[in-house]
Amino acid sequence: MHGLRQTHATLLLEEGVDVKTVSERLGHDSIQTTLEIYGHVTPKMRGNAAARFGSLLARAGLEHMQIAAADEQVSRSPAASTSSRESQL
Repeated sequence: MHGLRQTHATLLLEEGVDVKTVSERLGHDSIQTTLEIYGHVTPKMRGNAAARFGSLLARAGLEHMQIAAADEQVSRSPAASTSSRESQL
């Protein structure tokens, strides 16, 4: 029976189910109990974390590039050039 509980908890945690929900499903009084017993990190969890972080970095880089491109377009616009010349006068 304990093997089934272990599998149940591990699979849920690997799939990103929050520890509070897993703790409640197992009938634990606190998440601390769940973490002490089932809180080990599996290779799948490590891989998922690395993939998610990579996606976050890629998205942040893309957003940064889009902002930089928009800033560059604004600085090249005729209105920006005119206001720049006016401020120099």
